[in-house]
Amino acid sequence: MGGRRDKLHLYNPSVEERRDEELAQEIDEEHIERLSPFAFSKCNIPVGAMITFVNQGNSNSGTQCVVVDDKNVEYQGRKLSLSALATELTGSKWGVAGPRYFKYNGEWLNVIRAKAEGRQISSRLDDVWIIPSNPKYYDIVGAFENLDVIEWSQSTNICVGDTVYIYVSGNYKSIMFKCEVIAADLYGNRSDEDHMYYKSLTKDPNIRYMKLKLLEKYSPDKYPLKELKANGLASVQGRSKATVQLMKYLKQDK
Repeated sequence: MGGRRDKLHLYNPSVEERRDEELAQEIDEEHIERLSPFAFSKCNIPVGAMITFVNQGNSNSGTQCVVVDDKNVEYQGRKLSLSALATELTGSKWGVAGPRYFKYNGEWLNVIRAKAEGRQISSRLDDVWIIPSNPKYYDIVGAFENLDVIEWSQSTNICVGDTVYIYVSGNYKSIMFKCEVIAADLYGNRSDEDHMYYKSLTKDPNIRYMKLKLLEKYSPDKYPLKELKANGLASVQGRSKATVQLMKYLKQDK
């Protein structure tokens, strides 16, 4: 190195760079799953193997099916792809990523696939979510002063029983509510109980939505944005899965 070995230093990525890397990894995983069909042979799962559908709070959770070829399973005498069967069992109106809903020998298929392909396993949790709320569009603080359950648009594969932490932007800039998903993948027939809390945002009765039950309230100074970012929160611009690091912070007695 031209006698300059003493000038070299080990590069340590910043907290923000590590968060960006984790978020990019999650996006990359979802991108790979959409573009490349799951193949059982590449994951050393043989024909005849039994795999199990797991979806907390769903009456179909625990349903089993049999691998019949490299890309399909048999369920109730029908040959289906993982995604087709997962979509059917979840009752989703849109297609879902099948490997994220099935386990083989107790391990998620998407995790088995990541290991087989030599990809890093995400440190994000599958059942804990961070969701932002903008007071300009919806007065969530006012809503939870009067309601125990609210309806929320659903754009991800959130399941009944999952935990949702709500980050409130505007003047608050902090996580202020912890909720449990008590119903998911709903359409139409929305309640009018929280209609008065919508501002410039119009409630769409035909959009996919879920129901959130309030579990805990926090003061704006308990989980402020600066500390959230320092403890693993990647972004407040859209939904995200919580990291192990963030959950350790949120579970601290403060």
